[in-house]
Amino acid sequence: MKDLQEQISSKVEEILREKLEDLLKSHSTSDLQLFTSKEAAALLKVDTQVVRRLCKEGLLKSHKVCGQYRITRKDIDQYLNRR
Repeated sequence: MKDLQEQISSKVEEILREKLEDLLKSHSTSDLQLFTSKEAAALLKVDTQVVRRLCKEGLLKSHKVCGQYRITRKDIDQYLNRR
């Protein structure tokens, strides 16, 4: 039984590793870079409060990390293209 559990665990780890590698290969590192509200504001040439409002309203896609917004370069570029 223990041997079977170890085999299953090993196979799951292998599958997860492969999926993670595929995911990382499909995105450029610039897509994965996260900007703070302040950094995004500088790129967008707006005040940080504007960035926070855009994130809160869902107009600028973002991720909350420890209660603070983080925005990818890809999401900033998409927002600029929609404007």
